[in-house]
Amino acid sequence: ILGPILIIFGALISYYTGMLIVKASVATGKTRYEDIALELYGQRISRLISVLNIVCLIGFTMSYVTYVKKAVPSIVARYSTDK
Repeated sequence: ILGPILIIFGALISYYTGMLIVKASVATGKTRYEDIALELYGQRISRLISVLNIVCLIGFTMSYVTYVKKAVPSIVARYSTDK
């Protein structure tokens, strides 16, 4: 029971924060996270947001490379063997 409740709660939080980003974008007329942060909070927070975006993208890239490294050999082995 706790799992579905947490999934629904996470979905609601995600929707709410997404709508906050949309409102901030409309209010500032900016479309990038860094530009919105610069407009609302100043240069220091804009730099922090840039660093956090880079860390997030590096994490995603590392996860993708790890997945491909594990998945591709088994996929190739499955479909390249002679039957």
